[in-house]
Amino acid sequence: MSLRFQHAFKVALAMVITYGIAMGMNWDKPFWAGMSVAFCSMATAGDSVRKGVLRVVGTFFSGIVTIVMIAMFGQDRWAFLGVMTMFLALCTYRHSGGSRYADIWFNTGFNLPLLAMLGEGLALNSFEMIELRVLETGLGMVVYSLVAVLLWPRRGGEDFENNVRSVLNAQHDFLVASFTRATAAQEQPLRVQLAAIQTKLGSQLEGVIYDNDQIMEARYAWRRIIGQMATLTEALDRGQQTLRDLQGANLQSLFIDLASIRVELKDRYAGMSALLAGTSEGHRPASIDLGIDMDEVAKLTHLQRAALMLFRDQLLEIDKQSAAIVSTLYEIHTGSQAQPAAHQQDGKSAVILDPDRFAAAVRQTTVLWMLILLVIYIPSFPNPVGTLVMANAFAMVLGAAPFVPARVLFWPMVLGALFAGAVYMFVMPHLSGFGELGTMLFVTTFLIGYVFHQPKAVVAKSIGILALIIIIGAENQQHYSFLYFANWMFALPVFVLILMAAWRFPISFRAEDRFPVLLKRFLCSAEYLLSTNIRLGSPWLKWLRAFHSHEITVLPQRLRVWKDFLPKSVLGDTTKPQLESMINEMLKLSDLIRTLEKIQPAEFSEAQYKVFADIQSWHEKVHHVFSHLSEMPFRLNEQDVERFESSLKRIEQHAENAVDQIDDSAISPEERKHIYQLLGAYRGVSRALVELTRRIAPIDWGCLSEVRF
Repeated sequence: MSLRFQHAFKVALAMVITYGIAMGMNWDKPFWAGMSVAFCSMATAGDSVRKGVLRVVGTFFSGIVTIVMIAMFGQDRWAFLGVMTMFLALCTYRHSGGSRYADIWFNTGFNLPLLAMLGEGLALNSFEMIELRVLETGLGMVVYSLVAVLLWPRRGGEDFENNVRSVLNAQHDFLVASFTRATAAQEQPLRVQLAAIQTKLGSQLEGVIYDNDQIMEARYAWRRIIGQMATLTEALDRGQQTLRDLQGANLQSLFIDLASIRVELKDRYAGMSALLAGTSEGHRPASIDLGIDMDEVAKLTHLQRAALMLFRDQLLEIDKQSAAIVSTLYEIHTGSQAQPAAHQQDGKSAVILDPDRFAAAVRQTTVLWMLILLVIYIPSFPNPVGTLVMANAFAMVLGAAPFVPARVLFWPMVLGALFAGAVYMFVMPHLSGFGELGTMLFVTTFLIGYVFHQPKAVVAKSIGILALIIIIGAENQQHYSFLYFANWMFALPVFVLILMAAWRFPISFRAEDRFPVLLKRFLCSAEYLLSTNIRLGSPWLKWLRAFHSHEITVLPQRLRVWKDFLPKSVLGDTTKPQLESMINEMLKLSDLIRTLEKIQPAEFSEAQYKVFADIQSWHEKVHHVFSHLSEMPFRLNEQDVERFESSLKRIEQHAENAVDQIDDSAISPEERKHIYQLLGAYRGVSRALVELTRRIAPIDWGCLSEVRF
């Protein structure tokens, strides 16, 4: 049987069993348990169990918060609503961050208004509802988990290890391409493949932990491997970028034993594959000799020597991280480590505020208060609590995927409600006994799951199942009313229309509006990082540097997602490959700026000062170009690009002349090496900046920024 049939069958069977138990226990509102089944139905058993556990934890946490809020603000509805609003905004902010505990925050935010408002401000009512909600949520989770484990179990361990293997193979191919001086067009597919697989490894591991004992025992080591692979990918990418500045230089002659380096790295990747396959015969890392032939180095220009120093540092990082991956895989294979190393524990030195996540919280708050005001000032507003809860939940969901237009919910919501209404009015009155009700639930749930099986149809599937179980409202004492269905038919489109309004106000989430905003934020953050001293400053300035460093790291990847949602009508003469090329240059520039941050000192020795004074003029010119670019990125033309390039080339030549005049007796070898590292980093940044301006200039920004409704 196909996976499509198996998954739909398991969801339908779990739904029937869940309703049977809930109604057999005479629990109120058994559709809550059905909702738990709908939300927990993931592709693998481990993902389903994890989702269910996080739902139960989130429900329990929301219950505690509800009781505390009622105890403190039960007599003041505006204070109560204000505190609830702030807490829901926090839940949205945390959920949109994509951490491993994001589902806890979502379920807390989903359940809080439900429990607070259905309890009518009474602690006793709320406590009883919290107890029932936790029981029914746990019931749905346990039932679906058992069905997923016992019936056609699909475990994610093999898929996870295959994805790890795919990342390692792609890294090896990328390394070979770099050594053979492959073109950017040849390397781009490998970059895309690495990004696509690595972004999902973390969440995939968290699900596999629940259905694979071996991975569960070695979970800390696997988390380390994911981090090590990400660092290795960055080092490979930076190495490839630095090789651009070594055009014309013969790497084979510069490194004393380059062939042995390539063979050793190849053997390491072969050893990683062997360890993943379950054999202990994998290659043990040997030391790599990165010695340089100084006679050949003397033939290079100073700027080429600077690039060589950077490339050697990046090879050292590749050596370090690849050896660490092999070592960690040995730990997993031998079971020698079950606890996290002290330096590997999660934590960040600073709390970084994310404007995009803050915008998601603003959007959710806007939706919440638009509905609160409608409920307060429109008498007899239909299904006030249900409408508010569902609108808040979908606002949180869209906060984690802001690029998805709210209008995509409209037709699934309307059609799902019509289908559920037809079942409610024309089928339900003819049913007697749980046997017939269970058959109807099985058939309808199976049909929805079978028809909407594609990953891109997951929203339609979730909406269809939710609309079905909410509108039919199956209870032991069943009542039928056309007005009940009519109220839901009115309420569902209303909150979707409110979501659509919040998509444009107060912050526009249209792709054509967000794309230029994110680009300008990237340029402004890059300008800031090049305008201030990297090491010195107050804690506030260090926090600002951390914030802007985070911005230039994450914004190119977000732009890549937003690019895919740009409609053709706003692109004008611009093509998607042009935008992709611009984003690739942004990624390279981001890496180079962060490299510069690592090697620039807070102060210079007296011997270094004269040279660094000349390099400082280069720094100032690069900053001036960034300042000009961030102020008017959408008015660039080819003449501006040529002017930037010629200006930076003059500064580059001036800096090289300054290095050429260094008195060898006045400076130590370590200081000279550091000068070359800094020179190479500045050269890389300036060249990446010129390439970025080349990509920005031809884009049809006028068409993209044209006012549309």
